Amino acid sequence: MKKKKNGRSKVSTFFITLLILLLIIGAGVGGYFAYEHYQDQQKQINQLEKQVDQQNKTKSDKSTSTKKEIQQEESSSSENEESTSSDNTTNSDESDSSQNTTDDSSSNENTNSDSTTETE
Repeated sequence: MKKKKNGRSKVSTFFITLLILLLIIGAGVGGYFAYEHYQDQQKQINQLEKQVDQQNKTKSDKSTSTKKEIQQEESSSSENEESTSSDNTTNSDESDSSQNTTDDSSSNENTNSDSTTETE
């Protein structure tokens, strides 16, 4: 008499084992491609961060140089104002001197005319 087998046949066990192996291999290959994709994204993120940092550095350098230029312009304009005010003071002194010279000349002319009148 033949014994009946209880359980699965060799063919069905083989297919189940093959399916499990394919799932494990598929998960490994999928994980590899997922990791590669993740690494590519990280590289792109790092590149974009570097670009943003460079742009921010350039902007801050420009704003710093602009601030320096403004400060230089302000300091030079204040120096010009000071020199202009000192020039005005010098000019007013010179104009006073020239007025005195003019007054002296006219008094000399008056003296000359008086002396001419007396000799006549």
